[in-house]
Amino acid sequence: MPRNDLQRILLDTRDPLKRARAHLRLGQLALQEGDHEVAVRHFREALMLDAALDEARSSLRRLGELSTLVLDELPKQGSRRFALRGMVRKIIRREVPDA
Repeated sequence: MPRNDLQRILLDTRDPLKRARAHLRLGQLALQEGDHEVAVRHFREALMLDAALDEARSSLRRLGELSTLVLDELPKQGSRRFALRGMVRKIIRREVPDA
């Protein structure tokens, strides 16, 4: 589907699943063009609209951005949750297959 059609879906459609799919496809197009920052933005938006969208999740994982989604929510230091950051990093490393 052409980029203009996908952008039109984002502007004209309220259906979150259609919007999530449009963000997913726009992310894939951005990735093909080498624009990783835009791709990550679209993949994250796709997951916010449809948390079950495994294609967006796996794309973020391949880009190394899934851990950022989790770790950004935790404080960097100064509380007991600081220790949780280390545990989350270990778990994420185990889930990411070696490339």
